[in-house]
Amino acid sequence: MKKICFFLCTLMYSSLHAYDFEKKGIYYNIKGEEAVVTYRDTKVFTLENANETFRLTIPKSIKYNKTEYLVTEIGNNAFAAELRLTSVTIPNTIVFIDRYAFRNCSALSSIKIPNSVRNIGQGAFERCNGLRSIIMPENVTEIACELFSGCDHLKAVTIPKGTVRIGENAFSGCVALKRYIAMLWNRQC
Repeated sequence: MKKICFFLCTLMYSSLHAYDFEKKGIYYNIKGEEAVVTYRDTKVFTLENANETFRLTIPKSIKYNKTEYLVTEIGNNAFAAELRLTSVTIPNTIVFIDRYAFRNCSALSSIKIPNSVRNIGQGAFERCNGLRSIIMPENVTEIACELFSGCDHLKAVTIPKGTVRIGENAFSGCVALKRYIAMLWNRQC
């Protein structure tokens, strides 16, 4: 019985962080001729390193097994709960930021989303309390549900003119938010 339980627990944990390869602490999945960022390996959080912060730069491309892959997506929960992440540099090769990609990154205060990004998934920046302002890329036409939910220090959001839908609770809990433009509210996530 213990062996079965151990096997199931191991299988369950390994499926949570499935990946094809790792480079410099960032894990990727291959998707055709492109790579998707799946997660970042983190040190164990201890009292000794509690005050350490880091900046993240996602590369435009990554080489694996003599093949160069363009990095085009940031995957579901890729950097969720990276409590010490303060800044993210996203290359102009990224077209999609998946659901909850940066959720609960409470120290995240600086992120520039390039205009190459066309879609940002639900709750991608939920509870990123360090964010003060953000400029949405020109190619994003929908603000996803819960996108900035709980970002209580967010004061300003620049939304592109082509935005046709703002999802439910996209800005709920953004108590400091002073300006944004709401064009059409969507009640579906």
